[in-house]
Amino acid sequence: MNLLDLAKEIVQLIQSEYPELDVGEKYGGTVFTLKGSKQLLGGVFVYKKHISIEFSFGYLLDDPDNKLQGSGKFRRHLIIHHQQEVDEALIHKFFTESVLLEPKH
Repeated sequence: MNLLDLAKEIVQLIQSEYPELDVGEKYGGTVFTLKGSKQLLGGVFVYKKHISIEFSFGYLLDDPDNKLQGSGKFRRHLIIHHQQEVDEALIHKFFTESVLLEPKH
């Protein structure tokens, strides 16, 4: 499976589990906001050799296994190179935390 198709599957997974999210196209990828909010929760972006699942306030997410990458002030991301690296439970965990954190921003 190519990265574009894999990214579409990841977006569909997120959409099916989180109907409270609005989905849009921005910054060259698919982005998610809580319905009625303009605050970006995260997104899925396809690059030449990987997919980045990004979390706008990733620095607040519980990540005891250090799966999230990034050293910026706020954003953290999961990097996916192959379908075998997709951890649906981990994606679900991080999006659930992001949704719960959103009103506190």
